[in-house]
Amino acid sequence: MSGDRIVGAIWLVVLATIAFSCAHSTAQHGLEAIQSSAAPDTAKGNLLLQVRDGNSPMAFCNVYVDLDHNQCLTDENGQLALRLRPGRYYVVVKAVGFKPQNPDTVTVLGGETAKLTHHLVGKDPVMY
Repeated sequence: MSGDRIVGAIWLVVLATIAFSCAHSTAQHGLEAIQSSAAPDTAKGNLLLQVRDGNSPMAFCNVYVDLDHNQCLTDENGQLALRLRPGRYYVVVKAVGFKPQNPDTVTVLGGETAKLTHHLVGKDPVMY
């Protein structure tokens, strides 16, 4: 097996592990996907996050909500949708090849959708 195929297989396992962790974590900590088929709960609000590198969406970025290890991934369009209790949240976005950034702050209100666009900056020279 070539080195590229091994690296590709490792990334696939890492992404699958993170996706499983996100699903388990969100169920465990009360986060629900907006696309849920359940009846609307006006006591909760929605967070719609878009992650971009310049004008391009960034797929499969790590997203941590409220710094409490609720880790999720953006989809192939660089988006993430969550249903959250009303409150103020810190949102940390991390992507391979980009320098760490300060958290974004967003306020989610019951029955409303808070939209947040996070722009990645500063390619990490260590990664290239």
